[in-house]
Amino acid sequence: MQSFEDTEDGNFVMTYDFPMSEIITDFVDVLKTNSKGYASLGYEYKEHRKADIEKVVIFITNEPIDALSFLVHKDRAYELGKKICGRLKELVPRQLFDVKIQARIGGKTIASEGIKSTGKNVLAKCYGGDYTRKKKLIEKQKAGKKKMREIGKVSVPSQTLNQIFR
Repeated sequence: MQSFEDTEDGNFVMTYDFPMSEIITDFVDVLKTNSKGYASLGYEYKEHRKADIEKVVIFITNEPIDALSFLVHKDRAYELGKKICGRLKELVPRQLFDVKIQARIGGKTIASEGIKSTGKNVLAKCYGGDYTRKKKLIEKQKAGKKKMREIGKVSVPSQTLNQIFR
């Protein structure tokens, strides 16, 4: 339902019905920005309605980040999951191993991003010589990377969490 009323003092009132979660996320910010601070918001609870809500959990290297879990309508789950994974890809610093960022609903991955590892050149010390020596160093590095991927942890600073929601 929507309606418009023109008041005597030149202002007007718009009345809408929409989910409270939409107000909480960004409606007030957009309203204040577009009106240059002159608009105000008043709201009134109407009723509970049944909705298809999904819980989206963000995983970094297969570990859930509880601070980034959120409830969202089923229609917007993919869009918001993709957006947060993209922001995390920009904000999380590169590690010595590949980092996998995923948004999941239950056991199903709905969005995924990856951060490539910072490469260390193990062959920089090897000048000339036998190729088998170089191959041995590369294999040793590959084994180390595999082990690091298994036990490596990515810590997400609280500043990064704050920047994601801006």
